[in-house]
Amino acid sequence: MRQTAEIFGEEIMGDNTTEKKEKFVEVSRVAKRGDRIFVEKDGRPYTMHALHIRPDLIYQRYKLKTNEDYDAVLKPYYREAAKLGFKTVNCQIHWREIEKEKDCYDFSFWDRIYSYLEEYDLNIQLLWCGSDNCGWYSDNIPAYVRENTTDYYLKPYLCPDGVERSVVLDYSNPKLLEREKKAIEKLMEHLYEFDINHRTVAFQVMNEANANGAGLRCPVPRQDSTSEEVDRVTWVGGQEKEIMHMMNELGLAVKNGPYRCITRVNFISYHCYNNGVSDAPKRVAALPGIDIVGMDCFDTGKTMDKYFMTKVADYPTNVPHIPEAPAGCYSIFAKMLEAFKIGGSLFVYELRSSANDDSLSIMRLTDGDFVYRDGTQPLKNSVLEASTYDWISFNAMVNAIGEMLLITPLEDIAVFNTVSQVPRIEETRRVGDIEVTFRSASKNMYGSVGLSMRAADGSYLFYSLNSDTAYILKNVSIRGNVSVGRYEGEEWVETGVQAAFKNGFYIFHDRASKGKLFRIRPDQLC
Repeated sequence: MRQTAEIFGEEIMGDNTTEKKEKFVEVSRVAKRGDRIFVEKDGRPYTMHALHIRPDLIYQRYKLKTNEDYDAVLKPYYREAAKLGFKTVNCQIHWREIEKEKDCYDFSFWDRIYSYLEEYDLNIQLLWCGSDNCGWYSDNIPAYVRENTTDYYLKPYLCPDGVERSVVLDYSNPKLLEREKKAIEKLMEHLYEFDINHRTVAFQVMNEANANGAGLRCPVPRQDSTSEEVDRVTWVGGQEKEIMHMMNELGLAVKNGPYRCITRVNFISYHCYNNGVSDAPKRVAALPGIDIVGMDCFDTGKTMDKYFMTKVADYPTNVPHIPEAPAGCYSIFAKMLEAFKIGGSLFVYELRSSANDDSLSIMRLTDGDFVYRDGTQPLKNSVLEASTYDWISFNAMVNAIGEMLLITPLEDIAVFNTVSQVPRIEETRRVGDIEVTFRSASKNMYGSVGLSMRAADGSYLFYSLNSDTAYILKNVSIRGNVSVGRYEGEEWVETGVQAAFKNGFYIFHDRASKGKLFRIRPDQLC
């Protein structure tokens, strides 16, 4: 029996005929409460905190063929994601994987992956890679499309060297759209029957479609590029309108199908979006087939992510996010808190990198076991790595706060040490009606970050990443102990207590390293 979120068909009477509405289930949608816009899954606020896993590249690299191969090599990635405390994974799904021959659909590989989601209680965002993936169809499309250049013809393109070459698909071709849309419709029909526990929370319609990845060596847009230059060097040879039409139609295939979830699009964060030369992300966010838009940013510092996040945060009904952010550098925790502070989130790339770039990987790059980082080694770009153990602490905090992170007014959230992330720091921020001082001394090579907020139930919450920390409240006293625990929905569940001094309390390293969440009720403050 399907879950209660299903909307059952109802009869419509008229002119001696009876018509039956199609059954469907709406798993996720964009919702609003007060000034907060967030994703709602099965009727509850849902934290879009997610980790990338690349089953496509793992499959290719290790030449997996059987279910036994998948279980031995692929399954451990999902096990490790759950051990780290992630509740959602992001995975690329290629058109050719499910339609290997025309009108012959096979979902068995993905059914196996969904069995891992069930075993480790994970949700998933599917990242569709079809006829436009990073501005290039590559081998993501079925062979019958790639080889039939009569029905799925290529578009002449004037390359930077002045030579016209036919090397990119024509995205105005209705036959191409028809086939890709049908594949997505078949996928959503399968999810309706197969994904009865609603693991699929989001569907990314295209992957970095504003890129020009066709091997044409086009220059990227400059800060002073004109709108014409932007269109010429992105969107696969100036096909912006055609690609936007296609992504809208593909998004509507999800939103009008039997299994409905939020749709999203990710952009490469070119500088042309900084100065308003191109407002393409905003126009995509306004498409009826697309719910939310984000910008990928692999900057290992602490500035560009925040800049692009604030851009997409201005779009009406948008949940701001960075769909791809490097998971391996120490600054990631500051980036995550800054994203929470403006009502968004980051999706980190990835568990164990399939590329030769250690800034992308939570785990160390090895071909053996999953090797944790300890936060002491520099990455290839000389930036300090993030400790894998700190990921466990951070995710424990995210899971303990739960939906309070989404429904709390933004002015009631404060973050600490996100600018410098030095080992020893003292900062004061206003949280709700009181001033809070964060005083931290970390033994790690990078400093702790902190989060304090007045939750929607009026309580004050506190977290410190990995260090001995004191939280001091100005001009108030604390009566009784500070509670340690977690939220289940909007209800607090206490698992322990921490003694308070007159106007503050300590978070010692052993509790900080486990991601403990601390709570003071408003009636305890005087």
